[in-house]
Amino acid sequence: MDKVKVTYPSGHIYEGEWLDNKPHGKGKMTYPNGASHDGEWMNGKAHGIGKEIYADGSRYEGHFVSDKKHGMGKMAYADGSIYEGEFIEGIQRGKCKVTFKNGLIYEGEWLDDHPHGNGKLTTTDGKIHKGKWVNGEFQGKLKIGINGEAIAEEVAENVVESVIGGIFKFFAGL
Repeated sequence: MDKVKVTYPSGHIYEGEWLDNKPHGKGKMTYPNGASHDGEWMNGKAHGIGKEIYADGSRYEGHFVSDKKHGMGKMAYADGSIYEGEFIEGIQRGKCKVTFKNGLIYEGEWLDDHPHGNGKLTTTDGKIHKGKWVNGEFQGKLKIGINGEAIAEEVAENVVESVIGGIFKFFAGL
């Protein structure tokens, strides 16, 4: 494998290992908007362990398959929110831990960029809310505890209203 520095007509710059006229092996691609991908490449695509830095300052570190986040990874958004967990074909999906910029922490199952399935939410004052989620919303009864000790079960709507002012809903992309 050769080591090269290639500037594409689009303005992309690749520095690294090269095979069959494509990025292959370890290398870094820098884009005109300042974003970059540094990591492993296979047949011209990000494949393996890598790190991406986006134009807005967000960062991703983890696994890639055919240019998509796939497997375990950590996405740190420019607003301070962090998603650590599974990605499937570029989508946040599976088991995860999400720390939001306001200090709330969600741990559990995630589907199509929302909490979906079993999960728990820990508030900044240490209250732990366990329950079932569908498309980012609590369902049924929610178990509430402080530092892991159960203290009550309430209907999710009442808890959401009293704990977080009724605005606790997840949206795609955090």
